[in-house]
Amino acid sequence: MIQGEHLFLRQVCETDVNDAYHGWLNDPEVNQYLEVRHAPVSKQEILDYVSALKEREDVFFMAICMQSDRRHIGNIKIGPVHPIHRFAEISIVIGDKTCWGRGLGSQALKLAAEFAFTMAGVHKLFAGLYENNTGSYKAFLQAGFQKEGVFCQMRLHQGRYVDQIMMGRVKGELS
Repeated sequence: MIQGEHLFLRQVCETDVNDAYHGWLNDPEVNQYLEVRHAPVSKQEILDYVSALKEREDVFFMAICMQSDRRHIGNIKIGPVHPIHRFAEISIVIGDKTCWGRGLGSQALKLAAEFAFTMAGVHKLFAGLYENNTGSYKAFLQAGFQKEGVFCQMRLHQGRYVDQIMMGRVKGELS
């Protein structure tokens, strides 16, 4: 468990796969920047995904939980960690919409980055964001990530192609 001021991170487990979690992944507002949005996802598919990631030693799949009431509000994933170069992709979703706009995404990213750099041996974290995902962009900036590049018209979003912004953070950079 990784403790923060308002949040803690812990491994996602099968008991987390409930109606709320299932609802996040099928809510068009929550999943609009997730690749899972292209087809409805069942609870069984989520369970299979959680189980598969638990078996991997190069992926860290964590539940974002509130300190106050231990409520699971989203997920963050690091990995796979490259075995030689020690880089990993990081992705996040805050599924509980009552928690949006409160800075919890940036807190979770900071906690996850600290874990990745100190406990998982990661040297560099990177993420790809849709250009119009301003909430995630701000959260990554607040968590010490920098804009490193742009892939022009890389993603199809709501019927039009949008740029993908590449964010990165290297171990030792201040958040």
